[in-house]
Amino acid sequence: MTQDGVVYVMTGFRDPNLMAIKLGRSGDLTGSDAVIWSNKRGNSYTPSPVLYDNKLYTLTDTGMLSCYNARTGAPYYQMARLPKPYSFKSSPIGVNGKLYMASEDGDVVVVKMGEKFEVLSTNTMNDEFFVATPAVVDGEMFLRGQNTLYCISENTEMRMLERRMLDVRFWMLVGLADGSLFLRRRCFSMRGTSNWPWPSSLHTVEL
Repeated sequence: MTQDGVVYVMTGFRDPNLMAIKLGRSGDLTGSDAVIWSNKRGNSYTPSPVLYDNKLYTLTDTGMLSCYNARTGAPYYQMARLPKPYSFKSSPIGVNGKLYMASEDGDVVVVKMGEKFEVLSTNTMNDEFFVATPAVVDGEMFLRGQNTLYCISENTEMRMLERRMLDVRFWMLVGLADGSLFLRRRCFSMRGTSNWPWPSSLHTVEL
């Protein structure tokens, strides 16, 4: 992700590091002034960060949330623990001043975006877990669970879409556009699930 000519890159596996790097440079930038700031604590291995309003949010796989000044790297808060220990594979999303985080434990945790860490709510989906990042369009949130695709909105509360498509265990949510939900079939190998595009297919659901 980028902002004001700066790209933000992060790794949480082997020598974890989060760096803000000036765009337009080339070659080995280690130790140069192209690296504006870096951070080695509380970085994510799987979830992607969120950048909004000059604030960079990172979520660890174990459920610790950090918020940094994107220009300086100074933490507003760092490695703040969510209401209980969690496991995350999906990325947080920012919507209407709130961060939504869907966990493998079946909870969707909502945190207020800003300089102060504040948990607004914890929404529990019994007997469910989430590894796909939520998607939001036209005031509706889509959550892909183990066997069910959920649509949650202020008007309809919650509806389940699993009967309108093939078994969602074998489909990935890849996008929303023009009132349609796009799913890609997941590929399987002897080593487990693969998300590479071969030999996959695309499925569309009209909303």
